[in-house]
Amino acid sequence: MRDSDGRQNMRLAIGAAIAGFAWAYLRHHSSPRRTMLALTQAAEWFVACGGAATLLDLVRDGLEAGEDELTERVTHTTQTVTDHAAR
Repeated sequence: MRDSDGRQNMRLAIGAAIAGFAWAYLRHHSSPRRTMLALTQAAEWFVACGGAATLLDLVRDGLEAGEDELTERVTHTTQTVTDHAAR
């Protein structure tokens, strides 16, 4: 993951959390638990926008920065089949 992509994803997730907080706070404005409900909604929207995964990637990159060993994570595999006709 490139640094700018991680920052952009984190900004999007933080923006979603702020929007979720505001939406839930306005929705539950008469409830005595409006702040807790708004924080819960903010956390849900943060996670839904990939904030938790991005945060974990940033932490992992920070921890692996001092290592000299190259680590490759396999996320998917592809198979290529080539048919060579007999002449």
